[in-house]
Amino acid sequence: MNSRRGFSMVELVVALAILGVFAGVASVRLSASAERARVDAAARRIVNAFDDARSRARSQSVACQVLFIASPPTVEIKGPLTGQAGLDAVRLDQAPYRVRIKTATFGGRSDVEFDRYGRPNSGGYVLVSSLSGRFERLITIEAESGRATIE
Repeated sequence: MNSRRGFSMVELVVALAILGVFAGVASVRLSASAERARVDAAARRIVNAFDDARSRARSQSVACQVLFIASPPTVEIKGPLTGQAGLDAVRLDQAPYRVRIKTATFGGRSDVEFDRYGRPNSGGYVLVSSLSGRFERLITIEAESGRATIE
């Protein structure tokens, strides 16, 4: 009697082809998931910048400004406004974010200023997107309270 041990070459090639298809699908999903996570992280960082500036303005009784620069995409917190001292700057086109600012408007301006009570000079929004443009997040700030939310 002739008994075979192991797999034939055809069986191995078919198994590897199936694994290749699964790996291809998984890598596409993984890259899309990572891209979405970068946009979400950038949106949370912008909300933190608003909260930080609002908190500094209230605790130190000075005006603080959050400025959005489109190229290179940067978020800056400045204050007090008399000295324009840079308190914090985050480049959104670099790791870990790698996103772009599509638009930032606050009453026709690209910055929002919190007075010494933590109230913004206007409401508005920031729209950030992935470099491919597949994912976007809208961050809004309420004019009355200064509360920032991600939509």
